[in-house]
Amino acid sequence: SYVDAVGFTRTIGSVQYRPSDMRNGTADIMATINGHTVWIELKRIYKNGKDRQSQAQIDFQRDMEAIGAKYIIVSSFDDFYEWFNNLP
Repeated sequence: SYVDAVGFTRTIGSVQYRPSDMRNGTADIMATINGHTVWIELKRIYKNGKDRQSQAQIDFQRDMEAIGAKYIIVSSFDDFYEWFNNLP
């Protein structure tokens, strides 16, 4: 908040918590590629091995693939780019 040149108190911005209506397990990115829905899950590679999907993510993947959407798991842009270049 600040006081402007005329003496009015002004507030810039506001903060309000809004819970997400996204389903648990939803992939990190949803894209349309060549007319197809593609869900992209980003997973890091840790020193002790790869990150793992939660059960909610596994369920989401199963549901999306059941309706014909593509679901990929990548750990880098290079992983995605390799997948993209090998599309039929």
